[in-house]
Amino acid sequence: MKSKFLVIAAMLALGLSACQKDRPIMDVLHTVFTEEELTVDAHQFNKSSIRITTFGHIYPLLKYPKILDEFMATVKAQNPDYVFILGDMVFNNYDDEWETMLSAYSKFGCPVYYAPGNHDLNFHSERGIGDTKHQFEAERRYLEMIGYRYKLVKDNFANYLFLNLNDSLARLEGFINKMNPLIEESKLTIVLSHQNIWSDYVATEDPETWRLKKMRMEQLMPSLINAKCFFNGDWTHSFVEKEVTYMSRNYKAYSVGNKLAGDQFYITNIQVFDNEIEVDTVHIPIPKKSTWYDN
Repeated sequence: MKSKFLVIAAMLALGLSACQKDRPIMDVLHTVFTEEELTVDAHQFNKSSIRITTFGHIYPLLKYPKILDEFMATVKAQNPDYVFILGDMVFNNYDDEWETMLSAYSKFGCPVYYAPGNHDLNFHSERGIGDTKHQFEAERRYLEMIGYRYKLVKDNFANYLFLNLNDSLARLEGFINKMNPLIEESKLTIVLSHQNIWSDYVATEDPETWRLKKMRMEQLMPSLINAKCFFNGDWTHSFVEKEVTYMSRNYKAYSVGNKLAGDQFYITNIQVFDNEIEVDTVHIPIPKKSTWYDN
């Protein structure tokens, strides 16, 4: 983790030296992609299919350690080849929250990849009231913990493109355009993010809308020329599967995020074959004497 942070710090310093002295410091963070973000991770599996377990919006479990343990045990029991975590791992972006979650994820025994949520990139207690003065520090903390906000992962079954939909359209297009030549067109391309790509809910100048993405589907889709299906991890009451259409092309779309205390938590499994997937969900067993559910 320390070596990742040193690389990030060096790149940010280079970006700062290239900028005018009066340029806002947040611009520096958003003028470069880190070395880790520009490095493609490649894996090879000697089997006929692979299993991915994915989920999002699980920070409510920080207050319920027994349910969190059940959740993590259920994930590990799937024997996944990857775990994909699609945002809102923590609530306030505090060190103790990260320590709890990253310690749990380290026990899965397989590669773990992330797409950031709004809670992960902000100090919620400040940003929720429109205070952005510590935004740079909050996003840098995420980079220190995870190492990237964007990522392309490939294996012999598919391409997996992790996007930061909290970011601007220009930044998203910049990263996607850098990765498109590296995507293997003969394989399925799966796009993963926290906010969903297909909804019409976008941010305005109102600081309370920071939870939302900043672009509409039709603005981003021209860059995603290789995409076949989308997964998002923002909050929903239950798993959602639907078909979305853009320019007469149909795409599979899945929402795999949980919601709040009182809702049944679940994980989603993706079985990946050559150019096709099968998706199913597994609910988390709740201990009989748990205080999780409202009476």
